[in-house]
Amino acid sequence: MSIRRAGTIRWLRATLAVALLVAMQPIPVAVGAEQALAAQVAATRVAGLIAPENQRVGSANRFTNSVLLAQQGWTSSEYVVIATGRGWSDALVGTPLAATLKAPLLLSERTALPAVVKAEIKRLGASRAIILGGTGALASGIVDDLVECGITRRYVERIGGADRYVTASKVARRIHSLSDGEGWVALVSGERFTDALSVGPWAGALGAPIVLTKKSSIPATTKTVLTALHPKAVLIVGGSRSIGAKVTKQIPVQWRIAGVDSYDTANLMAEFASDHDFDFDNVYVVSGTDWSSSLSLGALSARTMGLIMPTDPTRLDIHTHAFFDGHCSSIKEIISVGGPGWVAPSVMTEIQQASHTHLNTESLTLITGDLLTAFDGVTTETVTFDDVPVAVTTVVPGQYLVLNRSGARPDDDPLKPGFVRQVLSVEDVGDSLVATTRDAALTEILQKGSVDIQVVPISAQDVRNQYL
Repeated sequence: MSIRRAGTIRWLRATLAVALLVAMQPIPVAVGAEQALAAQVAATRVAGLIAPENQRVGSANRFTNSVLLAQQGWTSSEYVVIATGRGWSDALVGTPLAATLKAPLLLSERTALPAVVKAEIKRLGASRAIILGGTGALASGIVDDLVECGITRRYVERIGGADRYVTASKVARRIHSLSDGEGWVALVSGERFTDALSVGPWAGALGAPIVLTKKSSIPATTKTVLTALHPKAVLIVGGSRSIGAKVTKQIPVQWRIAGVDSYDTANLMAEFASDHDFDFDNVYVVSGTDWSSSLSLGALSARTMGLIMPTDPTRLDIHTHAFFDGHCSSIKEIISVGGPGWVAPSVMTEIQQASHTHLNTESLTLITGDLLTAFDGVTTETVTFDDVPVAVTTVVPGQYLVLNRSGARPDDDPLKPGFVRQVLSVEDVGDSLVATTRDAALTEILQKGSVDIQVVPISAQDVRNQYL
């Protein structure tokens, strides 16, 4: 069993609540008392295996893919952010800009907006647009296409420069005009896309700019923008293969996230994000070798507070496997992005299996159905039921009693969150069955699962204080 971060107990309670709702469905009329009792007892049981939902969003076309991702998060939007679908850097550094504007990021060919993207802009009812990159990335005709989509020409803004480093720096300044990013700026390689992809949800949620560097030197434009933005701390994402010591030595106040490879770095970045209000409810799985399916994902993942995990498209990477296995009980939904050519169905099957939670159901009794009807009260040390057959059969020493009453009681009621109790002994008292109990934890009935706990996030000021 893994002990990790952020919110699993809450999710397990939600899972048990779902089991409760299922269990409280009317029991079919049984023939004979034994069959009726068996049905009542069955209602108190929960499935031994809990698995997150699994879906695929995307197609084999990168432009259609960006539209499908936008449709996952937006019914309308004032802004749209447009980036080239033929290169990765502009879209990924534009993620926090789109997220700060609460806008989707859509992809375009160099000379014209694809028809499917035009249709999406009209569906969104966008009245403003930002084009990322110079005319070498997206030609001036894109403006005409946006006007055709109903956006007034004066409300089309272009942010771009001579190369990706200049564009990233200009986008960073634009983001900084909208958000302080809680004092953070992210620095990633301009030569490897995976680090920029994995930092996108966190940067987007905070409104923190992403700037680019070369492995062995910081471009002058990046140095200039770091000085101008004067962040409290710089989050450096990537190991020495991405950003070398010659660069890191020039960053005075830094927090570095670096794994043995890009998949390990993504895993560590997800852990870092989980300390900044991200949970593990929604996890997006993308190709770690082909960026074309996931360029628009950052804006959506920031909006949904979902994490991005890359994997080899044909075999599950060990670090990606470790992430899903280590947070299995927290994950509600796994979304693979793009067609099967980007992430193979066999890989998704392995991820789903790693995300399973196994419960010791023989020792677990839900107080639900007829057992809930017989429930008569609780103290700090006892749980009392009417002396009826279903209680006699299920409330026995060694069993874990779980009551989930979260939606049925007022906020100030002690039973609002429910309880988990282990039965130590049982005694008949008149017409009642009194179980002596102790407070227990769901971890005691997990055969394979995870528990994530909240921790205080590392702030940019914390990092600066260490250096000061």
